[in-house]
Amino acid sequence: MEMQFEESLSLLNMKTGEIVLVTSEDLRAAEDEKPFDHLAEWEQENRKIAIDVVENFEII
Repeated sequence: MEMQFEESLSLLNMKTGEIVLVTSEDLRAAEDEKPFDHLAEWEQENRKIAIDVVENFEII
């Protein structure tokens, strides 16, 4: 049996104290800025979180 695991990151928004979990795939897609309205609702929500991380989080 072969299994693949997506790398994910837990990040803390220093301004709000919110912790979010994002995958490396969602972060890459957020940086590409391609449309994602064709994705399932849960995937769109993950993508919105990743976009927020890319635009607003300070990653140290």
